[in-house]
Amino acid sequence: MFTAPLLDDASAADGSLGAPNWATFDFQGTAMQRTSGEFGNAAGGSYWIAPFGADHEVYVTYRAGSGIWLLFGVSSPDVDTSMTGYLLYWTSGTSELFRIDPGPRYTSLGSRAVSPSAGDLLGAGRYGSSIEAWHKPSAGAAVQDVAARDTTYTGNVIGLVHDSRSTRTDNFSGGTIVVAASAPPPLRRPERGLIMRPRRY
Repeated sequence: MFTAPLLDDASAADGSLGAPNWATFDFQGTAMQRTSGEFGNAAGGSYWIAPFGADHEVYVTYRAGSGIWLLFGVSSPDVDTSMTGYLLYWTSGTSELFRIDPGPRYTSLGSRAVSPSAGDLLGAGRYGSSIEAWHKPSAGAAVQDVAARDTTYTGNVIGLVHDSRSTRTDNFSGGTIVVAASAPPPLRRPERGLIMRPRRY
């Protein structure tokens, strides 16, 4: 987790996110905005237009507020009722993973208490058949918060939504990752058979 590259550091001019890299989620209706070097100032959501590979992740740097959605594995982000995928929803000290079914409807895949500080990373992704949520303190190691097995959807779009105008994040990052294959067990030398010697009487 937290190995995909930086996509947008919010350093461009203030205003709504848009082409050529961003588009607005249909279910949200309002675009995310850049404001003073951060994402915020709008209860809105946008997705990164370029799709990624089957195994991918998305993460941001937390700054302030709550109600942060990190969407991944998404298909049909431009059609409200058809959109599917997965999301990490962090609010009021809880990280929760959801599967997004058509409607949209949201099915919880698990949750955990997480209280990030400004500068910490929040992230989620699909790693093979594992759907995972993580956080990383600015001065510590990454921590896996939730993990679930789910292969229902195979979309490849990522995005960011804020519930509140006061919520702030930056350094939107994500992309295809390489999931390391499990190493085969080491070869063992065949054991020599036991030689049974007759007892002498």
